Amino acid sequence: VMNRSSQWGKTTNFYAALLTFQRHYSHLAGPETTVVVVSDTKTLAPREAAREVAKLRRQVREILWLNPVPKELWDHLPGVAAFAPHVKMKECRSLYHLEAIIRQWER
Repeated sequence: VMNRSSQWGKTTNFYAALLTFQRHYSHLAGPETTVVVVSDTKTLAPREAAREVAKLRRQVREILWLNPVPKELWDHLPGVAAFAPHVKMKECRSLYHLEAIIRQWER
């Protein structure tokens, strides 16, 4: 997906990325699918992106959002509030965090 994207490496527009995913890859999303997002939630058009995340959430088992920003700063990021109702958001900025998330998920 990344290799085919004309948006990769540019300013984050998660809304545009979601529209591209829906247009070209929606067949990959189903009731057994877990979507993993790695993002700081700093995106153009967060409200529009949140609406698309809500639509995607209805198609898939769950959305796990790995946020590299320390959790104590999330109140200052509008995107967190926009996306949080639709995803399981976890602080993840190191392999230690990732390991803890995986261990918790395995339970």
